[in-house]
Amino acid sequence: MASADLKKRIATYDTTAKLRTFWKKLESGNAPTTWPAGLAYEYLILQAFALCGVDVTWPYEVPMYDRPSEPIVEQIDGLVWLDGVCYLVEAKDLAQNVDFDPIAKLRSRLARRPSPIVGVVFSSKGFTEAAKVMTRFLSPQTILLWEGTELTKALQTADGICDGLRKKYRVAMKYAMPDFNIATGQVDA
Repeated sequence: MASADLKKRIATYDTTAKLRTFWKKLESGNAPTTWPAGLAYEYLILQAFALCGVDVTWPYEVPMYDRPSEPIVEQIDGLVWLDGVCYLVEAKDLAQNVDFDPIAKLRSRLARRPSPIVGVVFSSKGFTEAAKVMTRFLSPQTILLWEGTELTKALQTADGICDGLRKKYRVAMKYAMPDFNIATGQVDA
């Protein structure tokens, strides 16, 4: 299914309340079968940012040498610009916790771009303990981890996902905690 079609479809979820209901269906394993696997979660995240009024770049492909006729070298889930920071979004809607492999892959994507960019891996479930530990030792520290419970909290308010990302970024800057959980954390950012 074309990205433009999916963008139109997610645009019908034009309030945080509608996104919250959609997320509950995805979270419980009752995703509409009309959405390709994994893409409903990816588009839900981007739509939550779009509803905050921030600049969102929807999923796109990067061809080798920047020529459309060349092979595709990257598929980017999305970009979000918030408060002057560009975040490269990676979304993983898996039945289990995400291991370090997608984080390492995202790190390679970030290394190809100007240094101010920050990566965010959204996992509908969570992350393995090994993935959390290894992410804390990345240098430079440019990847934030976002779990499903945090998305549930963020979708409680209209600007929740933006507020949550701001808090994650502040905590990472202050305490070097890429895996700070906004739903359960106690750190004063």
